[in-house]
Amino acid sequence: MHEHIDLGAGVLTPEIHLHDEANHLIVMDDAGSSSIPLKQRILDATLTTEQTARIGKDLAVFLARLHAWGLSDTSAKTWMADNKVACEVAALTTYGRILPALDGTFTLPELKDPPLRDEISQEILDTVTEVVRVRTEQIVNPTGGITMGDVWPGNMLVRPDDRILFVDWEMAKLGVPGCDIGQMLGDLRVLLHWTPDRRDIVEPLVRGLLDEYTRLNGAGDWLSIAASQIGVHCLSWGPWIPYPDRTREGLRKLAAIGVGLIVDGYKQDWTAQTLADRVLTL
Repeated sequence: MHEHIDLGAGVLTPEIHLHDEANHLIVMDDAGSSSIPLKQRILDATLTTEQTARIGKDLAVFLARLHAWGLSDTSAKTWMADNKVACEVAALTTYGRILPALDGTFTLPELKDPPLRDEISQEILDTVTEVVRVRTEQIVNPTGGITMGDVWPGNMLVRPDDRILFVDWEMAKLGVPGCDIGQMLGDLRVLLHWTPDRRDIVEPLVRGLLDEYTRLNGAGDWLSIAASQIGVHCLSWGPWIPYPDRTREGLRKLAAIGVGLIVDGYKQDWTAQTLADRVLTL
């Protein structure tokens, strides 16, 4: 992977020194005790806007290379196609949670009374159901290249030299590139929901990521897929993240934001600017 993706970029992957399948043992590079997850650095407000802008661009370059590698290297794509379990898990833990969250069968108590579906129209519910069907099929039976599968700022360790070490690759698989982008932006959107005072730090990261990825890969359906994926994260994962001072009203508002993005992501055309604006609107 290093020779195809890293290439001196600001985002790196750990080098594997030993992979013992018989004993289920992996020996790899350690990030060092001074490396801190990107999410924690944002919450602690220990990054400058210049740093987060650079991180956003570096992350875009890294993901663009990863997604392109999976399309251009037949042997890598064939090798990664064996991880079908990751495709099924990804579908189950994202779009598979949406309808149960809306009808109250799998969600927090604050979102059950009344069920969220009682507060949305039948037209919206029908659209959400269609999005779940279409995106689940795309995730379970992917036609795209390699995706990381777990792109969120908790899996990005900021080293003392400000380079990012990207960890936790067990969900890497053939997938849908827009889902990688959307998961990252979704986690940042949830963070901003509960800590809106971090907007100044997050904005350069969001705009840098979207502008640079668009420059490298062009605008395309990945933007609409990412928009819906942000909504999925807000609805299926966001309410469970244990931010302090969560309220019932805040949880239901976050869920409503998620539903809106799932629908609008599917129905609207998007640009890097309009998607960034939507993420950053509080």
